[in-house]
Amino acid sequence: MLETNPVSTTNSGDYYKAALGLKNEDYYLKCFKRFDGKGIGATWNWPSFFVTFYWLLYRKMWLAALVFFLLPVSLAIIEVILMPVSEVAANIVTIGYLVAVFIVVPMYANAFYYRHVSAKISKVKKQTNDEATRLRMLAEDGGTSGIILFIILAFVVVSILGMLASIAIPSYHDYITRAKIHSGIAVAEKYRSNVEVYVVQNGSLPSTIDDIGGLEQSYYENLRSVSLLDDGIIKITFAGDLVVDGKSLFYVPSLEAEGDVVWQCRSVDIDPGLLPVHCRE
Repeated sequence: MLETNPVSTTNSGDYYKAALGLKNEDYYLKCFKRFDGKGIGATWNWPSFFVTFYWLLYRKMWLAALVFFLLPVSLAIIEVILMPVSEVAANIVTIGYLVAVFIVVPMYANAFYYRHVSAKISKVKKQTNDEATRLRMLAEDGGTSGIILFIILAFVVVSILGMLASIAIPSYHDYITRAKIHSGIAVAEKYRSNVEVYVVQNGSLPSTIDDIGGLEQSYYENLRSVSLLDDGIIKITFAGDLVVDGKSLFYVPSLEAEGDVVWQCRSVDIDPGLLPVHCRE
């Protein structure tokens, strides 16, 4: 068990109260009096287990909070260096960090806070001999940080907005992409009608785009090209969208014995989830 010099004053409880503030005062006073009598040892602090970083900020342990915040970054760099040399060593670093954060820190958080408060008390004692001034200085410098509540609230709000954005933005982009695909399908529908008219008039499938006539330029928005392949296959190639740019949709006709044209819609490079049901293979 580690030992430390307790705050040597008959009014140590008043100093502790001034430095602690009203939040959970009784809990920390109980721990501190135990440390005064028996020395620093292991206890358990639930806030430091669940929200270590915010607990440090809330209790105004700024430097410790900064170190705790930067520690994962430092360990990540160490792991990157160790991984090519020894994967086992890198894993040991990770396991050691997790053990420290979720076991060692909560076990000794109260002891660490005790040292922090004791250091503040020792500091004000050196600065002035007036007890009232000491208590006032401890109350001003100690206690809890109200701003951390706003930081936590802001963090929660930003996290929620981030989660909503992570859902909404891809969904919106998929919606835009589907709309562009449907505009291409609308063009294909026009050409399908022209093909069917050609079949009625000629009894066979057209061989070139000129056989069925073109469409107004307004129909070609979001499209790179519209072409008629062998056997009357209509090929729609998209443009202007990172997901479907350069990718194609095909309408494949087959001429029935009765003279009817049956169409199949398919694509070999567009995500089926973006296509209408009738175009999914």
